[in-house]
Amino acid sequence: MLSEVIHLVLSLLVGLVIGQISGDFFRSITFALISGFFLDLDHLVDYIIIKRGKSFSFKEFSSGRYFKLVGKIRLFAHGYEYIVLFLLLALLFPANSVVFYALAASLFFHLAFDIIHNKCKFSAYSLFYRLVNHFDIRVFGCKHN
Repeated sequence: MLSEVIHLVLSLLVGLVIGQISGDFFRSITFALISGFFLDLDHLVDYIIIKRGKSFSFKEFSSGRYFKLVGKIRLFAHGYEYIVLFLLLALLFPANSVVFYALAASLFFHLAFDIIHNKCKFSAYSLFYRLVNHFDIRVFGCKHN
C-alpha cells in the first residue's frame, strides 16, 4: 500500500514539474498519473488468472503474492520499451510532446522505484525480456520470488 502512495506522489511531482515547464498542468498531471500511478492496473491480469472468478480482495491484490502462485509476471504495461516509444512520439508529435514527456518521465520513476522496492534485476522490467523468458517469475530475481 505504501508503494502505491509513493507511485502517486512521484506521478504528481512529475506532472507538476512538466506542467511548470510546459504551462499545461492538466495534461501533464493527467498523463503522469496514467503511466506512474494507474499503471499498476496491469497487475489485474495475473490476479484474475489466479482468482478465476472468485471474489476480489484488495488486501490480497495489493500484496502481490499471487505472482508466485501464478509463477509468472506479465505486467504488460511495465516496460522500458514504452519510455523509448513515448520519447520518440514526443519528437514526432511536438504539439503533444507534453503528453509523451509526462508519460515517459512518470513511467521511468515508476519503474525505478519498483526495481529498488522489489529488489529485482534491471532486466525484469523489460517487456521484451519477460516475453523471451515466457514471463517466468524465476528469472527476475525479485525479493518476492
